[in-house]
Amino acid sequence: MTLRTDSVAKSTHLFFIAGVLLCVGLAALLVGPQGMIHPLTLFETIAAKLSSSNEPLNQNAVILWELRLPRVLAGMFIGGGLAVSGSMVQTLFRNPLAEPFLIGISSGSAFGAVISVALGFSFTGWSGNATTLSSFAGGIAVAILVYNLSRRGKRIAMATLLLTGIAIGGVLQSFTTFLLLNYELQQIRSLIGWMMGSLSFVGWPQLALLIPYTVVGVVIAWVFHRELNVLVAGEQAAQHMGIPLERTRLILLIIATLLASVTVAICGIIAFIGLMVPHMVRALLGANHKFLIPGSALGGGTLLILADLGARIIRPGQEIPIGIITSILGGLFFVFLVQTKRF
Repeated sequence: MTLRTDSVAKSTHLFFIAGVLLCVGLAALLVGPQGMIHPLTLFETIAAKLSSSNEPLNQNAVILWELRLPRVLAGMFIGGGLAVSGSMVQTLFRNPLAEPFLIGISSGSAFGAVISVALGFSFTGWSGNATTLSSFAGGIAVAILVYNLSRRGKRIAMATLLLTGIAIGGVLQSFTTFLLLNYELQQIRSLIGWMMGSLSFVGWPQLALLIPYTVVGVVIAWVFHRELNVLVAGEQAAQHMGIPLERTRLILLIIATLLASVTVAICGIIAFIGLMVPHMVRALLGANHKFLIPGSALGGGTLLILADLGARIIRPGQEIPIGIITSILGGLFFVFLVQTKRF
């Protein structure tokens, strides 16, 4: 009875987070540097698109459909994917301070994506898939390298993990910057803006690439929620339950890296979402991955949409890279965790 009551309470909290995400998403659609748009315009625009009407859209409808709606959807799926990836990485490495940026996965993914661009691929269509796969290759290579370098026998050294990830990430960022020097000035400005993290590069073609990868990754992560719960208890518990440890870790590491890499390929490096959101969700829902995975997906989307809204309106007429905002918030959150020893 107590377990059932607890599950009902956590499900209620999930619905609450989903409601907050919906409200934040609507606010981001209606508010922006071009001014506030009436809510009725939003419903009229969606109805016109769904009816396949050939009537031209007015200016506000174009802003909604071509600019704001893709960004809000991108924020929801990218933030959700990063948060789920962060929760998985923290469990796999048994380190509550781990997240895709800090352990170098994001830097490896960026390096892979820039190599893809250097080979002549772009960010749409099949080329977008090629860039995503190249980004994934860079991310998974770094994840495996950091994992092996941080092992001390059968355990992962917390300090070694973070220091190794930061060091490898720094090296790869230097290589990435070196590759960028081969481009024209305008291309360099565009690629640097992408590396700093921005949803301004996302349109409907990028969403068509982003959404399937993210949905599949999050669903697989949830399917493995029991295995993730057992991994929290340690290797002995996993072996006692008959879980094939190395194979399970590899599958989960691949999924966590995929969720982070597709984000980097599309909108650059957005740091600390994978650190902040899982901790916040655990405080509300607990450590059970059955609720932590969907809670992180919803919470990550909410936080990134809010950060993007701030990036668009803080300085009217000049958009701030969203990576700057998440890095400021995440850095402060990291210091808070360390000072209060909440790990």
